[in-house]
Order: sequence, then structure tokens, then C-alpha cells
Amino acid sequence: MKQLFIPNQRQTDILLLLFRFRFLTRPHFQLLLNHKYHSKIILWLNELANSKYIKKQQTSDTSAAYYSLGNEGRKWLIKNKLIKRPKLLDRIWQESGYSSTFREKCAFIAELYLDLLARSGGALRFWTKTDLSGIEHVIVPAPDAYFVIDQKSEAERFFVEIPSTPRTKNLIDHIERYTEYFFSNDWQENVSEEFPKVVILCSNVSAVKTARRHIKENYSDESDLHFVVSSDRTLEKILPKKKA
Repeated sequence: MKQLFIPNQRQTDILLLLFRFRFLTRPHFQLLLNHKYHSKIILWLNELANSKYIKKQQTSDTSAAYYSLGNEGRKWLIKNKLIKRPKLLDRIWQESGYSSTFREKCAFIAELYLDLLARSGGALRFWTKTDLSGIEHVIVPAPDAYFVIDQKSEAERFFVEIPSTPRTKNLIDHIERYTEYFFSNDWQENVSEEFPKVVILCSNVSAVKTARRHIKENYSDESDLHFVVSSDRTLEKILPKKKA
């Protein structure tokens, strides 16, 4: 009789990371788990994949393999009550059909989190789109990420949007969605915190110019509404220098 596979704590951590970020590669797990040996990460991933707790997608011999949650992983998280909104786990049945662009975006958000963690000296609170699902008074659909950097004097808050295409209409739709949210006062009246800066990370410089021009022409007088548009995916020019 085949022995039933039971994930260890580190493998359960991998499942939880995939729930939050959706698609990750082996190097992401090593960094997010702060683990020294990549061979151990590979062993854990192989055991999870062979037992259908996770799914592995690799488009070519040279590209990095992406991992996502599998059905057994979904069952494990539900059985152990590790997820507050288990209904979200039903999305795993559609994830095999998602584009490479979507997978890369999910992986980038994990990289953004790691960069922010290092840059902030650990004074970071970070939510993925999954983390934000169902939270009251957050814009719907939720941002690609929301984070807070706790400074000595005050906390800095940021919504992050990563448009799927650089088309003008798509960029303007993102901007207008946040201006409507800002003018609704839903955040200001219920969260009782300053409205976060809205960071829009574009795929190229031309898209940045388009978005900035629209903001300048329509919302330059709104002193409490701050858009930060950039093609610098590391946020190097947006956030404070890394702490020594």
C-alpha cells in the first residue's frame, strides 16, 4: 500500500506562498523561505509535485519552471484551515490556462516584495491581491499589491498597479478607477488614514509619458491624490535608499 504523503512545515509554507503569489519559481522559494540550500528546495518541490500538491509548468528546457497550487495542495490548506477565504482556492482549476505574461507578473510581485523588504530594512507590511481579497473599503478589483513602510515619523502607504498592456485606454482606465475611488472618500472615511500613493508600473517609457500626461492634464490640482508612474520595476527612484 502506497504511503500517504504529508507535507512538512516548510512544504506547507510553500503552499501558502503559492496561495498568496500564485506563480513562483524555485529561486523565489529559496529567497522567500530564506533557505541556504537550493538542493533542499528542489527536493521539497519535487515531492509536492509528484504528490499533486503543486503543479509545475515549464515552456522550454532553458526557461525557469513555474509552480502553482495543485488540487491536493488545495485540499491540504482547506483541511488544516490555513486559509481564511477557502473559496479563493477554486481558481486553481483555471490557472493552467493563464498566459506567460500573467505568470511573470505574479513572480515579479514576489520580487518586488523581496526588494522592498531589503530596501525598508524590514519595516515593511505587504499585501498581495490575494491577501486583499474581501477586505472592506479596498478598491475593487483589488490592487496588484498594497504595502506600508513604517518610517520613524509616519507610515508611507502605496497601492501598486501593473497594467497588463501599455495601450492608452488601459492606462487611463487604471488612473480613472483610482480617481473615482479617491473622490468616493471610502478609504478616507473608513480607514482613517491618508490616501495611499498610487504606483503605476508601466512596461515602457512611452506608456509612462502617456499616463503622466493624462494625470497632469486632469488631476494636477488634487494635492491629496498622488500618482507615481514609472517604468523602473525596482522602485529605485520612488522609495528611500536601502538602510545599511
